[in-house]
Amino acid sequence: MLDWPLYLPDLNPIENLWKLLKERICADNPELSDMPKNAASYEALVRAVIIVWDEFKEDLLNRLMESMVRRLEAVVAADGWYTKY
Repeated sequence: MLDWPLYLPDLNPIENLWKLLKERICADNPELSDMPKNAASYEALVRAVIIVWDEFKEDLLNRLMESMVRRLEAVVAADGWYTKY
């Protein structure tokens, strides 16, 4: 059994997914960064998240999951130090 560190982005492909989600939302909706913090802005953000999330292909999620073997090998090879992930 593998002891899983709680906060280790090297082993957490969801961090890559959040980054991709944020990049796409910002690229497709630059106006969101200038909107006031109110209910209308929140609703616009939620709509943007749903649209981008729905556009993500299952292949992307599969590739992120399949990258776990490489991530684990990189962390072991680096003796727990930084990796490219």
